[in-house]
Amino acid sequence: MKLMEEIVEPQNEEQKLARKLARAQKAVDKQYAWHVENEYDWITLEVVKEYRQKVELLGEYRKKVELLGEDVSDTGIRRKLRIELQRKYGLLEIEAINILNGYNVPAYLAKYERIKNKIPLVKIQEQQKAQNDSNDNSDSNA
Repeated sequence: MKLMEEIVEPQNEEQKLARKLARAQKAVDKQYAWHVENEYDWITLEVVKEYRQKVELLGEYRKKVELLGEDVSDTGIRRKLRIELQRKYGLLEIEAINILNGYNVPAYLAKYERIKNKIPLVKIQEQQKAQNDSNDNSDSNA
């Protein structure tokens, strides 16, 4: 009877956290392997700046053409840039679109840097939680 109670007994918080971290590590290792197996380059701030500059130049070109009275859409060229980002760096479509538009860039750079270094997001969240708890305790002691 006692054996059954031990099996059904819920895990303590430390065990739950360890299992959660193990699952997260396995997931990030899988993402890393996929990225490497597909021979994608790692996205960097320099790459983002390069593509943002291309988009800005494209916008300037479009403005000049429109001033001449011609209707030229840069959708085709922007689409090619988006596809290039996806194929070369393994980005999701929405990530590539947002990078071209300058949205959420720090989050995407952090995501791929984390994957490159095989650091699960859960680990970062737990570290931040521990740091916040530590700050809260030091604030209440002050």
